[in-house]
Amino acid sequence: MGRGVTQVKLRVKLTVLGAVLLCFAVPASLSIDGGDGIGWQRDQLMMWLFFAAPSLLATWVLVNRWWTGPGERLSTMDGPARLLAIAVAAMPDDRKEWAVAMEAELTQVQGRSARWGFALDTARAAVIAQRGLRRPAPRRIAPSPAAAVIVVLAVAGCIATTAYAFVHYPTTAERFGPVKATILAAILAGCVWLALRPPRSLMTSRRGRWIGIASGFVLSGYLLLTDFMMPEGTGDAGELAALGLLMSFLVIALVGVQFLGALYVAGMESFRSGIQTAVWSAMTGMLLSFSVWMVMMMRKHPPDSPVPNVMAGDLSEAGFWTLIWFPVWGLPFGILGAALSGVKTQRQIKQETITWTA
Repeated sequence: MGRGVTQVKLRVKLTVLGAVLLCFAVPASLSIDGGDGIGWQRDQLMMWLFFAAPSLLATWVLVNRWWTGPGERLSTMDGPARLLAIAVAAMPDDRKEWAVAMEAELTQVQGRSARWGFALDTARAAVIAQRGLRRPAPRRIAPSPAAAVIVVLAVAGCIATTAYAFVHYPTTAERFGPVKATILAAILAGCVWLALRPPRSLMTSRRGRWIGIASGFVLSGYLLLTDFMMPEGTGDAGELAALGLLMSFLVIALVGVQFLGALYVAGMESFRSGIQTAVWSAMTGMLLSFSVWMVMMMRKHPPDSPVPNVMAGDLSEAGFWTLIWFPVWGLPFGILGAALSGVKTQRQIKQETITWTA
């Protein structure tokens, strides 16, 4: 049994990791062109593997966390038992005893068809029973009005800067294209939904929510600071310095803020609270940084500049390096920070247990 469970666990991990790797493989395959030689292709492949590494490691951590909860129990069940377990989980508290009794009775049923028949009948009875019960709706944690206002205003800033670019830079809308515009609209709509109707898993930690939002302001503030630190020169030295400042924001600052924020909150509360910190930080930071990025580019290329057409490229860069890069690169480090804090806490508990028993 132990060996079988281990094999199932390995298959689940490989399947999930393969799905994540496929998400990176598709854009990587599109970016690698055979016309630039084997060396360039190798460099592109190594770059995409470097980008994918944090997400793969964070996914491994999340699968391990899930496995220590319901994952291991579900892996030892057959189809009827899993169906019944789902039905039991959906039952109200005052019907749990009946549901647990049905689970125990299923263990006495032999034969594949008989087990499926019993599980389906029980699940159907559970659904009918729930429809007949008049019970109050499950309590939903109310969203934080202040947090919702901050996120909605940040989304409004993204819409305003984008609309300004479309109006004052005539070729931007045409060159930006409908596909990119649809992706941008979907991301902004998703952020508004998370702010106004956040799932329960994002609302259990007030500390995590506000530290995450504060982290987003820190990241966008650092990006604004880099704009004032940009050198005036346009030579190789100036371009290298500007690239260094930008990379310090996209890599070092983003990783540090996400990792340390989640590490701190998870150490104070729990792993789940650390994840909430990372999510709020990524969402707030990417929205605010998008607006800051657009304003920076508009200052660099005003509408009456000799090269106003570059704004379409700047809009694409702003969308990629903030709205996509933040969750893809920064969020995994937040998950790793929360997991590292959890490992440290477990070691402390183990040491305290040893001390007390001694």
